[in-house]
Amino acid sequence: VAIPDDSHDPELSPPPRARPPSTNSAPPAIRPAPPAARPTPPPRPRDIIIERWVPYGPQAKRRT
Repeated sequence: VAIPDDSHDPELSPPPRARPPSTNSAPPAIRPAPPAARPTPPPRPRDIIIERWVPYGPQAKRRT
């Protein structure tokens, strides 16, 4: 009975350790999430944000 318990304990330990590395690759998924929350798609948001930010941004006049 001690063998099954020991095998379960080590197995539970690896998953938590494997999750931290997965969180590192999660950032890419987390970044798309904020844009996804917005009505605009991820590819167009950059163009739309830049176009809207330039006219609406006071710095746009200084750059022009």
